[in-house]
Amino acid sequence: MRKTIETLERAGFIVTFAATARRGDAEAIARSAATSDDRPDAVVAAGGDGTINEVANGLVGTGMAMGIIPMGTANVLASELGIGAWSGPVSRTLIAGVAKPIHMGDIDGRRFVMMAGVGYDARVTARIDPATKYRWGKAAYGIAGLMEWLEPPAAPFEVIVDGRSYETAWMIAANGRRYAGRYIVAPMARLDAPSLTVCLMPGAGRGDMFRYLAAIGRDRLDREKDVRFIEAREVLVPAAPQAQIEIDGDFHGPGPARISLAPETLNLIQPASAR
Repeated sequence: MRKTIETLERAGFIVTFAATARRGDAEAIARSAATSDDRPDAVVAAGGDGTINEVANGLVGTGMAMGIIPMGTANVLASELGIGAWSGPVSRTLIAGVAKPIHMGDIDGRRFVMMAGVGYDARVTARIDPATKYRWGKAAYGIAGLMEWLEPPAAPFEVIVDGRSYETAWMIAANGRRYAGRYIVAPMARLDAPSLTVCLMPGAGRGDMFRYLAAIGRDRLDREKDVRFIEAREVLVPAAPQAQIEIDGDFHGPGPARISLAPETLNLIQPASAR
């Protein structure tokens, strides 16, 4: 991050740095900057997907442009934009990139940028506390994922997608193509499209979950015959104990919940060639 800031300053930008100490700080800092009398040209989130989520929520409705300096455990948005974590591409994007509107998802008033997961992955994130995540990074997700996989399989649950009922064991509402970093889950999803791509995985057994995870690891989830993809605007999640929810890689909580397309867009600084 230091090299990126130095590059921005050499290019003539005035950079004000604000550190976070706890959850919620990034959102408050972003909102304060965007609504101040001397508001900046952009607010840049330096962190992982959780920090980006907070900054995006802080900028909702302000019209302020957001940039990113990829850090954290698995920066899905950076992978989606093709930026990477190297200071050179990051600096070039912030200096010469274009602020383009992207759509966001909404879950009962809370915005998400890349995805909301219901079921298996949310139960995995619920097992990870911030200290463990900081210490072990991606390995924390692997350990928690194995522990969840070894549990007795959770029963499927019902979701309502645009008024139609489906039974599923795991659901991902994708706003972009990528998931858990570089993996492509929904190749048809686009950040600039006014809809979410709902991915339904109905198999509830350990073998099914292993199959889905292996397919995600090979970027071939869309080739699994029992997996359904639906372009949607609203998903209703039940109050079932197995239907836990995560957004942008962080645990959100249990259902019931309404997942939908957010009414406003976010101006995101990205490479001009970004998909």
